[in-house]
Amino acid sequence: MFVVRPIARDDLPAVLALSERTGTGLTTLPASRERLAERIDASIASFAREAKREDECYMFVLEDAGTGAGERRVVGISAIEAAVGLDEPWYNYRVGTLVHASRALDVYTAVPTLFLANDHTGHTELATLFVDQAFRQGSNGPLIAKSRFLFMAEFADRFGDKVIAELMPRHPVYVNLLSRSAREAIGAVHADTAPARRMLEQEGFRYEGYVDIFDAGPTVEAFRDNIDAVRRSRVLPVTLEEDDPVPDTHVAGGVRWLVANRRFDDYRAILATAPARIDRFPLKAYAADALGVREGDSVRAVALRPSDR
Repeated sequence: MFVVRPIARDDLPAVLALSERTGTGLTTLPASRERLAERIDASIASFAREAKREDECYMFVLEDAGTGAGERRVVGISAIEAAVGLDEPWYNYRVGTLVHASRALDVYTAVPTLFLANDHTGHTELATLFVDQAFRQGSNGPLIAKSRFLFMAEFADRFGDKVIAELMPRHPVYVNLLSRSAREAIGAVHADTAPARRMLEQEGFRYEGYVDIFDAGPTVEAFRDNIDAVRRSRVLPVTLEEDDPVPDTHVAGGVRWLVANRRFDDYRAILATAPARIDRFPLKAYAADALGVREGDSVRAVALRPSDR
């Protein structure tokens, strides 16, 4: 079973090993023991409600819980930055147009341009997201990525009204002066990132003309309460079922659900199969143990795929 939980200090070696597999493209997961330790400490302080608003960040790990103690392994990581740009400026580029015109000289030129902007100050950012290559099968990626939406739905007061997913020159960049390969990179994503973009767009995120200042990748955004997994998530009482040898993926008429407990500092999220229409959430005993819930407790849940909601 795979479980999403808050990061802990003793996860540092495993997270460092993950960071060394990401290459150079994931700047929010540096392959530096010291910087990772600082980020983990910041996350622990945030879950303890001890961090300042501008420092709040929540890091989660995807743990392969195995079948017993000693087999647990961290195989993925994700994070939420509660409010960007409150401590130091948070930059991106707005894709726009600069017009040079003169009737007297019979000149009219419209130049596509990148303008430096701080328009997303105070917004919540979906930051780090990485799963070990060997564990990307099935729904592990969506579990670690989308479980953040249930956390934001349950604790909405900790986050901004708008959510986004990614010193600098002060003057606009003239796109026509860039090389063809650089122009084609504006607003594009790496092939490895395309599935993550599709997943976010299925949840209601949209590209609104902002790109990253380092690699020109698109910044997609959505109002927090309009994210489909947030809007359609439900709080349901738990009913326990006996464990059996039949995997829960074979539940008749069942769909995969994201299921999370409702505890802030001891958050847990898993995938479970249940009928598409329910008033109580049926959990096998081992799944309830993974979430730390009992009969009569409540969970927040949403079908994993938007088409099943």
